[in-house]
Amino acid sequence: MAPKYKLVYYDSKGRGELARLLFAAAEVEYEDYRFKEEDWPKLKGDTPFGQVPVLEVDGKPLAQSNAIARYLAREFGLAGKTAWDQAQVDMIVETMQDMGNPVIPIWLCKNEEEKVMV
Repeated sequence: MAPKYKLVYYDSKGRGELARLLFAAAEVEYEDYRFKEEDWPKLKGDTPFGQVPVLEVDGKPLAQSNAIARYLAREFGLAGKTAWDQAQVDMIVETMQDMGNPVIPIWLCKNEEEKVMV
């Protein structure tokens, strides 16, 4: 029987989007649990490390967006067939992470004037 997947993340793209793209590419069904920012304090205590995204696999939680992406890619046969292929995939994932990190302070900043300074 196929595992039951549930992805928990904000109602936005961000760090949860790579997992969503992997599910789409593999055409695998999953529960896409999206929550509003104001609901985060109620959910935070139930997450590993107090952060999201979280992928639940048959009820077992897995945290960290890159760990989730690598897990799903391996499960779905999208991680590469050789060690070199897998290293190339890892390189792309890490590059995407590097590109996204500078945007996070801007996204978290609520004051429009401060955003310009960031």
